[in-house]
Amino acid sequence: MKARAASVKALAKPLFLGFAALLLLFFSRSALLFAAAVVLAAGVALLDLSRLILRTDRIRLSFTLAVSILLGYGLGSAIYLISYGTIDATQYPYWAPKGLLFDQEGLATALAASLLAAAVLYVRAAVERPVHSNAILYSLASPKAERLVWLGVAVALLALLAGDIGYGGAFVSDTGHVSPVGAFGNLMAPPLVPYALLLITDKRSLAKRLMLVAALVPLLAVTLLLGRRYLLYVLVLSAMALHMRGYRFNKRGLVVGAGFFVLTTLLLYFGFNFFMALRFAAGELGRDASLPELVRAALSQLSGTQAHLVQGYLAENVASRPFILSYLAGLMGISSTQMPAFGAEFLNSMQMTIPSVLMPGKVAALPSTPEDLVHPLYGIPVFDGPNSVLVAGFDDFGFLGALVYPLGVVLLFGWFNKFVRAAVRDAPIRLFVLFALLFQLLYIEQGIGTLFVTLRNLAIVIGAAWVLGRLPIPRLARRVRYGRPNALYGVRSARARQRNTLHGADL
Repeated sequence: MKARAASVKALAKPLFLGFAALLLLFFSRSALLFAAAVVLAAGVALLDLSRLILRTDRIRLSFTLAVSILLGYGLGSAIYLISYGTIDATQYPYWAPKGLLFDQEGLATALAASLLAAAVLYVRAAVERPVHSNAILYSLASPKAERLVWLGVAVALLALLAGDIGYGGAFVSDTGHVSPVGAFGNLMAPPLVPYALLLITDKRSLAKRLMLVAALVPLLAVTLLLGRRYLLYVLVLSAMALHMRGYRFNKRGLVVGAGFFVLTTLLLYFGFNFFMALRFAAGELGRDASLPELVRAALSQLSGTQAHLVQGYLAENVASRPFILSYLAGLMGISSTQMPAFGAEFLNSMQMTIPSVLMPGKVAALPSTPEDLVHPLYGIPVFDGPNSVLVAGFDDFGFLGALVYPLGVVLLFGWFNKFVRAAVRDAPIRLFVLFALLFQLLYIEQGIGTLFVTLRNLAIVIGAAWVLGRLPIPRLARRVRYGRPNALYGVRSARARQRNTLHGADL
């Protein structure tokens, strides 16, 4: 009886989302219904985001991606509507300067696809096993668990000093090649922040904790350079890490929670303003400017007379930029005889994962971005749009593809995680992999090719971490002081006799 009630409860949410999606499809021209569905999606997203943070023993990959879709396409649309005080989202044609238009029918169809994709994932989550157990945290007490952090710090510092990572991500050469060090720094920094928090809050000496706190500086520096969404989702994972550690709504937990909230608020305020100032600096100094030059220019803008310009542009950008639904809506409103692509984007993404060593002509032969491939097929100019797994699915197989591709990503990530858990016994590596996968699922605004490349690079990082974990822990040899010879027991130190006596040793 209880199992049946649990099954009905688990299906209630996807059925409700599915019903809302059907209403959107039938009444696609209603701006009021669209606004109501946006509020519904945003409410479910925020509620389930809190559940994701507070129920870390029930983490499921399907649930995580469902929340991510509703946050990106539901909450992002709600921020837009609230910021502009309207229910008619077509009043602001965000992509019109790029040659892409959307109407109310396209917005309703795109939101319906988002709700149905989330509903499919919620159904999958009902039968998916949790991917985390708090028992794994006991293994973090080993000094070897810290090596992952220092590996990530070394990669991050090397990438920063060499200029292989900068504003917006890893450095891409004029020939289209991505810096390997920058790519690994991009991959490792976000999941290592919550991982380091788990180590800091463990039972370690004060000196080791301070060293780990210092290690957060380059990791957060890389995160700030990568973008605002990186920072947001890193903070979400950090909150999950603190809850994994056992901080609850008691006196100790409230103190830690209040401190985390204050630090988070300050970091978000500075991070958002700093990233926007970096964008201004990059526009003024050009692409050839070095990272130190960009940082100095950004800091001067934040403290100078241009600070109000940066904040004004930031406010406008925060209001319009989260409206990524408009991009999918614009594509859905285009009638093209060359679309859908029937797997062309998927095939291109798989080819992008092949290392250039094995496929020397890859960069020259393949489109560098999904937009380079599909925008000409849609008949629109090539520009950097907010791609996602839903967009990739729609590009390849239309409306049905937008529902199936997210489920396929979850299954792929689940198989990868199971393989890691079966092949790698080191609990710290498995925990790092979990944070890396969760981050990729939360970061909805990336193409399917990026997800495939991430898994490839993550496999390389796992191999390096495994080798690093095999190295022995260095120990200092203890000096033994010998006492006088004893006729009965031979040479024995006084300290040894005392220790054995205290432990009741029968000598």
